[in-house]
Amino acid sequence: MNSAVATRSTRIRAVSLLAIIVFALLSGCGSDGTSQINGNDVAWSTGGGGTADSDPVPSRPSASAAPAPGPRSHNDSEAPANSGPDVSTQNESKPAADGEDGSGSPQRGADGAELGAARSMLDELEVKVKEHRTGYDPELFDWSADVDDNGCDTRNDALRRDLKDLEIEAETNGCVAIAGELDDDYLGESYAFERGSANVDVDQIVSSSNAWQTGASDMSVDELREFGNDPLNLLTVSANVMRQKGGGDAAAWLPPNEAFQCEYVSRQIAVKHKYGLAVASAEKDAMEAVLGTCAD
Repeated sequence: MNSAVATRSTRIRAVSLLAIIVFALLSGCGSDGTSQINGNDVAWSTGGGGTADSDPVPSRPSASAAPAPGPRSHNDSEAPANSGPDVSTQNESKPAADGEDGSGSPQRGADGAELGAARSMLDELEVKVKEHRTGYDPELFDWSADVDDNGCDTRNDALRRDLKDLEIEAETNGCVAIAGELDDDYLGESYAFERGSANVDVDQIVSSSNAWQTGASDMSVDELREFGNDPLNLLTVSANVMRQKGGGDAAAWLPPNEAFQCEYVSRQIAVKHKYGLAVASAEKDAMEAVLGTCAD
């Protein structure tokens, strides 16, 4: 009997001691747990290394909320609305190259006629028999002068405008084109240009000789100079094809590239209209025939 009582007393003391140990452990858990939560909050608020400019700090989740996800990377497709841009995908604006908008060089076809305007202007051109006017001299047109006072001659202005993948000679104030790629409108082909090669030249869409026979012989010195360097009338093309054209009008010659013939004739009309030049009857017929094939 005494032995049974002693055993029961020992068990009670053991249970009491175990209860005290459990209570002590439970009492210390709150402090440790809070420290761990705060640690996670710090990791979240830094955005995994992000900055205040690039990663907004989410509000701290409440204790009853579901576990919060880890910090979102900059490459995630669902980035926060007010997060900064991903620098790796930003496109920096580049300064306009020579011949592009804002460069000061003439823009290709900037004054070119729309189809409807070309037809109207063609109707306004005087039709005359082409006369043989004496005194023609290409030098009268002062070709390749610096007429716009940009510090560069007209030929290089045209090359910079018409070439792509352009290379400019150093220490020429951005003027002299030494290499590039030409999309030749006359041929409908692309090929390389290098300074000093004979494969590329700048053509007058209305040749100076044709202009002289159709009204330019009555122009002043300044008007001849303006005509000779007008970017509307200039185009960089194959030198061989330009020589084949010579001084021919639309009745005598059209670009081999049929896709360019509408623009070519429209620009011829615009140039003749601008300078008050006449057209021959056959020339006008050829222009009308080309315009008739153009899409409205």
